[in-house]
Amino acid sequence: MKELLLLLTAGNAVSSTLRNCSHLPLGGGYRRFSQKDQDGILHNIFKTIGRVNRAAVEFGFGYEANKGKSGEQLIEHNSGLNTRLLREMGWNVTYFDALISDSVAGIKAVTLTEDNIVSSFRAAGVPTDVDYVSIDVDSIDVWLLKALLTEYLPRVISIEYNRNFLFWMHITHIRKWHPWTKRSVYGASAGAIDYVARVNGYRVVNIMPFGLDMFLVRKDLLDAHCNPTSIASFEELAGAAGLGERIHKTCSEWDDLPRLVDMHLEMEGRHDDAKLKARGEVMLLNSLHPHNPMCNLSY
Repeated sequence: MKELLLLLTAGNAVSSTLRNCSHLPLGGGYRRFSQKDQDGILHNIFKTIGRVNRAAVEFGFGYEANKGKSGEQLIEHNSGLNTRLLREMGWNVTYFDALISDSVAGIKAVTLTEDNIVSSFRAAGVPTDVDYVSIDVDSIDVWLLKALLTEYLPRVISIEYNRNFLFWMHITHIRKWHPWTKRSVYGASAGAIDYVARVNGYRVVNIMPFGLDMFLVRKDLLDAHCNPTSIASFEELAGAAGLGERIHKTCSEWDDLPRLVDMHLEMEGRHDDAKLKARGEVMLLNSLHPHNPMCNLSY
């Protein structure tokens, strides 16, 4: 009994030295270059867990060479980059784009897929424990995340999510990239992303309201720096972010809806069942918002 009390006392002493990390879901109060509060969120996270290599990767937000721009101008004229402030602070940032290649800007011309994302990171010299990765491709986001985590373990990840779905839904885009149509079908549900995060040793620490990004941090890093009871749960974060509320244009039954699948059924190769399950979830969402349905359905 004495030994047990000593162990409990030691454990309490260790936990008392860990930080209160209830600030992680907050925006940080500022944005300089990011689309919304991503600059502040990243500041909060890295102030808590520290930095190791000051390396970052971003892909999917477009690096269009408008009017012949090149080099630093490609970065300066791209509004909303999550990594621009880090880059200006001296971080080594690698960008991937399907069309643009520019060594000065650090942009690699690669169309990332599940099959080549690991080899593309490796070829670009990205360390396996890269400090930060930002994912925003409007469609196959969760599939790229899942493939990347087979070999890479970024300390922090942000990934765009689809706010139209409820937190317990695990719906995502089919495994083929498609440009965003400005309608409600794109990317993956927060629940699908949270599942991939959890099974790979990550914890969601921030879900931005009104859509945009979720932030994932490696659980071992959180355990080393944070009192685990001070971090809001995924369900609490989802509730605060208003998941399931309608903010995008109603989707087309024929052009958009066929691109949605249930993630688990799709991983099992049950493609037809995966699409049928996704349709059922959309029907449920339509019933919750009869005057502003997620998708127009004929039956």
